[in-house]
Amino acid sequence: MKVSGKNGPAMKAMVIYDSFVLAAKANSLLQSAAGKSSCELEWDIKPWRANLLNLPGFMDEARAEGNEARLIVIALENLNSLPFWLEQWLEEWAVERKFEEAALAVLSPDPRGNLAFFPQAYRLASRQGLTFIYQPQQAGEAGCSGCRSYEN
Repeated sequence: MKVSGKNGPAMKAMVIYDSFVLAAKANSLLQSAAGKSSCELEWDIKPWRANLLNLPGFMDEARAEGNEARLIVIALENLNSLPFWLEQWLEEWAVERKFEEAALAVLSPDPRGNLAFFPQAYRLASRQGLTFIYQPQQAGEAGCSGCRSYEN
């Protein structure tokens, strides 16, 4: 799905989700960021259901799409930790990615920002030299004024 009517090359993003509500929220945040950007920005967003990344045929297809992405958004609910296979997929993406400057973002469904796998995702981003973006959802918030970014 392409977002924003601005001209210029589209930046690719992949949203890994387990909830349609969080996937839609991630899409909305990217649309909002594109609309507020002072530069010509257009997103090409590829949503991927998280459990498909554990299936061999889909895993390879998602990796090929992911390697073109500058941003991976993790939009998952109710996890105590990232599943081993998803962490491995993210590690492989980080090594094989096409762009040196890339980011890993986590969208939390909890307005207080509590997310059990936050430290695990942050450590992965740190190991791989990725910018880490964390977005706890504030009640009624559609924009990204609450985003926190951590440069590595």
